[in-house]
Amino acid sequence: MSVRTYSSFYFRTIRNRTMPVVVDFDQVIAEPQRILDAGWAVPCDVVGLTSKKAKSVKVRFHPSIGELIHLDQQVATAAVKDALKYLDTLLDHSEWTRHATKSVDSRIGHLEKISHFLRMRQPALSFTSRSLDIMWSLHSESRTCNGKLDKCLTDVLCSLHNHSVATSMVARVQQMSGEHAQSWSTFT
Repeated sequence: MSVRTYSSFYFRTIRNRTMPVVVDFDQVIAEPQRILDAGWAVPCDVVGLTSKKAKSVKVRFHPSIGELIHLDQQVATAAVKDALKYLDTLLDHSEWTRHATKSVDSRIGHLEKISHFLRMRQPALSFTSRSLDIMWSLHSESRTCNGKLDKCLTDVLCSLHNHSVATSMVARVQQMSGEHAQSWSTFT
């Protein structure tokens, strides 16, 4: 264990959210003691874990531990063991954990954003005997110019056609309406 050790806590529910853990020293903490036939007892304190706006967590030891570590490696082992045991107790029902959370496919986050975006819009449904079209406005309000739909307003068209999903801009679909039907027939 070095004089200053850095590690991280990981937020259990929010991906990629971490908080650094810093080893610090304070005279207020009791000195390490050798216990006969049991090894070293190394008291420590944890500061900043319960703070709502904490930028780091400090694990504090007595300053004399720096010298003791150089003299006896068992002090370092006991300090790490005691600190981790104490941290595990504190983190038992916490939002944080010492162990890295399983990374999640980043595409899921993008799909969640798209899903949220589409839920916030009012879809328009139209269907034929062969397809179901769902259209969402990309803008929260329709903008018109002289009774015509403004050029900057675009819609997303999701076609559920024979178990396939296609996404395209409505203007392009209207231009290529004949080609659109032919392209679907090649996939089915």
